[in-house]
Amino acid sequence: MKIFTNMQEGFNSLFSKYKQQVYQNTNIWVGEDNRPKVDILLIGGGSASGTTTLANTLVKKINREFQETCPTGVAGVIGLDNYYKDRDESFLHTPDHLINHDHPEMIDVELLARHLLQLKSGARVEMPVYNFGDNDRPGYRESNLSLEFEPYPLIMVEGLFALDDRLQKLASDKVFVYSDEEISKQRRINRDKKERGKSKDLSIKKWYHSVLPMYKEHVFPRIVDSDYLIFNNEELSEDFF
Repeated sequence: MKIFTNMQEGFNSLFSKYKQQVYQNTNIWVGEDNRPKVDILLIGGGSASGTTTLANTLVKKINREFQETCPTGVAGVIGLDNYYKDRDESFLHTPDHLINHDHPEMIDVELLARHLLQLKSGARVEMPVYNFGDNDRPGYRESNLSLEFEPYPLIMVEGLFALDDRLQKLASDKVFVYSDEEISKQRRINRDKKERGKSKDLSIKKWYHSVLPMYKEHVFPRIVDSDYLIFNNEELSEDFF
């Protein structure tokens, strides 16, 4: 396991490795359509730890490196949030009847694993789009509210349960992003208000009723499976993005 004391150091290491890996993959052709070889990088960690920031920044900067030769992109991100099960399937709730989005059974990992296998074979997939407001994947079965995802030479999967055993089998590397509980809690409160319109009281209630207990039980133990451990307790500079 490689350990990095801050996000910038971890980013630099991953960027250097996967920039070279993408270059190699674009010269290895597989599948009936002669598409580049696909590598999968898993990025897991607690809520508001920085997994999304790390994945999106890696993809943006790697794509920028290959912009002239591959203007449509060589890397993409799959967020586990889009693979939450919808309301037609069994939902888990906290004791006070809040939906427990922080339990691994809420994620359709089997669907994601099938999609990753298809992508590794060089096929496109129709990725679901999850709506946190309605707690469902509206229209996914009719494919009118899904996203077509390409078999990029580098695909990053990020989210709470990215280091699930079923996904680890398909991955080249596994990253765990760690941040202290109080820092993550404040980041989540800010994010919930800005992106999801949730009140501070509701965010704190969910934090103690489901987010933190589920993190300790299901997410943090996966730290031992990681190839890269990145600590993210500092504010990121503008140069990072």
